[in-house]
Amino acid sequence: MTPKVFVLILISISLGSVGQYFFKAGMKDQVVEMGPQIVLMFFKPKVFIGLICYAMATVFWLAVLSKTSLSLAYPFISISYIVVVLMGQFIFHEGVSWLSWMGVLVICFGVVLVGLGHVPTPVSNPPAATTSASS
Repeated sequence: MTPKVFVLILISISLGSVGQYFFKAGMKDQVVEMGPQIVLMFFKPKVFIGLICYAMATVFWLAVLSKTSLSLAYPFISISYIVVVLMGQFIFHEGVSWLSWMGVLVICFGVVLVGLGHVPTPVSNPPAATTSASS
């Protein structure tokens, strides 16, 4: 994986994590039941900002997938779990047990193992469309 691809992954993860922050901030002290009112939550300013962050994260993620294999890139998404647990505890003052922190460490270890054990394969682009001359 090139440094450029790694930076694109980090940008995508960061935008997704910021999106989660805005989703939580926008829904704080809200109880939403499934039904017609669920559409209204998309128009809450903070939730809408979260959606924009997710859309931007998707654009960066698509750039990542055009440059590296899915099996190498996707495990890095789990870094967002770490960021979100940290946000939950330190920004939203949610309780996080020691067992949850152990799970975060296992995730980190797993991402390292995937990165170390990945067999590089070239990203194949579909062949260009050929035109045939009809006689």
